[in-house]
Amino acid sequence: MAQIKDFFLLLKKDYQVLGDTIKSYLNNYNKAKAFFKDLFNWIPIDFFIILFFTIILLILLNSISRRNPKFNLFLSFFVTSVSWLFLSTFLGYSRYTYIFISMLILGIFVVTFYVLDFGISYFFKYIYKKRIGNPRTLERSMYNLQTTYNESMAQAYLLLSEVDYNLPELKERLTNLKIASEGMITLLEKKYKQ
Repeated sequence: MAQIKDFFLLLKKDYQVLGDTIKSYLNNYNKAKAFFKDLFNWIPIDFFIILFFTIILLILLNSISRRNPKFNLFLSFFVTSVSWLFLSTFLGYSRYTYIFISMLILGIFVVTFYVLDFGISYFFKYIYKKRIGNPRTLERSMYNLQTTYNESMAQAYLLLSEVDYNLPELKERLTNLKIASEGMITLLEKKYKQ
């Protein structure tokens, strides 16, 4: 009899633990539901739909053509936004203001990305050219000259092979080679005045 009583006590405890676990899951579910409800009140669901399909299209375009990822980003954003606008019109989804708000938010992100990328790349190119144009030691000047020469030759060989050459990049590498050689000449003139 005592064993049966212990069995039912154990079963009752397990049932209470199971009930507490279910209550905990329901509480977490209600918190997540309230969070997403608040989130979708502030940011429309169209934003996430356009963002999701833009990312998928961007991955596909970058796998096809890696030469211009910035243009691929703009193209995927534009195609996804216009497609979602036409698809929502076709399906009778009449929340155009939310679609335009989503397009505006993502458009601001894309433009901000372009501006930041342009500014940062311009800044680093300026620092690089300044560094190779004004070397402090002869060893550094020779290193700059050698690396810019190797980079220029690598781009020139790509041009000869006609495989994935980029003419503006070749011109930039040759300009860097010219700056490095001028930097070496000015260092030699300063160091060894005759």
